[in-house]
Amino acid sequence: MLLDCLLGFLFMWAGYPITATLPGGVAAAVAVIAVGVFRPSTLKVKWGSLLFLLGMALLVFLVAVSMLNGQPWTQRIGKFALLLLLCSVLATGRINVRSLVIGGCLGAVVNVPLFYAGIAPNNYPPYLTGFYGDKNVAGLYYVVWGHSRAPGSERSLHEPRMGRRLLRASVRHGITHVHRCLPGEHLPGWRSAIGWASVIGSSTRPSASPL
Repeated sequence: MLLDCLLGFLFMWAGYPITATLPGGVAAAVAVIAVGVFRPSTLKVKWGSLLFLLGMALLVFLVAVSMLNGQPWTQRIGKFALLLLLCSVLATGRINVRSLVIGGCLGAVVNVPLFYAGIAPNNYPPYLTGFYGDKNVAGLYYVVWGHSRAPGSERSLHEPRMGRRLLRASVRHGITHVHRCLPGEHLPGWRSAIGWASVIGSSTRPSASPL
């Protein structure tokens, strides 16, 4: 779908600050959620309500731990709430993941000439960053988008163990781990949604963006 492809393209600005407190990745995630909530569900998620409640419990736990340790929690709760909603719209089939990935790949391709032409930011020379802003975020997106559209990788979009593995992969030292996570068997559902949401949400980490 064209709109879903455009939503994927927006993630080219994953680490680019739209405002002083709003990176492009967060704005793109909000756009995906906004489109998804107005569409009917096309997939039945087993134990979906329970999983959503567990996600809400994790949000409460996050607030409690942050408060006990004297850490700010408002930004964290906002980001994790976005990830929870993003998981929901992807897992229920409200967004065409294939079109979303195609748009993301197009954005990654466009980012290259803009970077070398000096139009896109060059925050970590000589590393290719562009509108992704951070070299680690850029590396993660290029690995995931590239492998998702590689020949024979169509089934990896819904690999059952991908979500669990991607959640363990860190932006800073998990690039090779993500490289090994993507190939696998086809099984649509909440686990693949968590995987894609974790990739999208990685650009909202405080160390990688001004959020």
